[in-house]
Amino acid sequence: MPENDKFPESPQRDLASTTAGVLLNMVPVVGGSFAEIVKFVVEGPITQRKNEWFNRLGERMSKLEVKVEDLKNNPKFIDAFLKASQLALQTSQEEKLEALKNAVINSASPASPDAATQQMFLGKIADFNEWHIRFLDLFNYPKKWFEKNKIFTPVYFAGNGHELVGKAYGKLAPGYEFSNQIWKDLVNAGFVDGKDANFNGMPVESGGVVKMDPMLTSRITDLGKNFLAFIKE
Repeated sequence: MPENDKFPESPQRDLASTTAGVLLNMVPVVGGSFAEIVKFVVEGPITQRKNEWFNRLGERMSKLEVKVEDLKNNPKFIDAFLKASQLALQTSQEEKLEALKNAVINSASPASPDAATQQMFLGKIADFNEWHIRFLDLFNYPKKWFEKNKIFTPVYFAGNGHELVGKAYGKLAPGYEFSNQIWKDLVNAGFVDGKDANFNGMPVESGGVVKMDPMLTSRITDLGKNFLAFIKE
């Protein structure tokens, strides 16, 4: 960001206290001591999450080659900032926080998705957990993912989705039923081609012909690729 166009210095709104106050209003009237316990348990972590979020976002935004006035007059950026900031307080998952940060940054670009698509994508970040994002990243181009993460793979890999995830994440890979549900969620979101819905089998071409090398095959739709582009640097 140009030196003479830095973000203005101003006191931060106490978002944590506001949020904690809303939560306290939800607590049944069962005595002041319980309300104080809720305040003690919730307010500190919310404050910490708020500070970490603004630090994370501010560090990246300071490198943007864009004028503050342009951001102020960009409704898509304001929409993304407000929605992502709300969601950031509701998760501790690193992949989701990074996705939210990148969504805000990318919303400032002239090439960002239209407002409706952007809101849909932010809603998917809210609905997804870190494994949805990991699966999309892995199955977008498996061979490239393995090369990037410096994991050895054979020239040809003839395995199904579970085996590929197991090879990628080893003992950290999620269980069979959990993985099936993640894949089903991605299919329902339109991020994975419906004909490729069988996570237990090999990716197929139209007509049911098995694709030659799953390691070289993207199983992500154009919509899924656009989502990935929106949540990645």
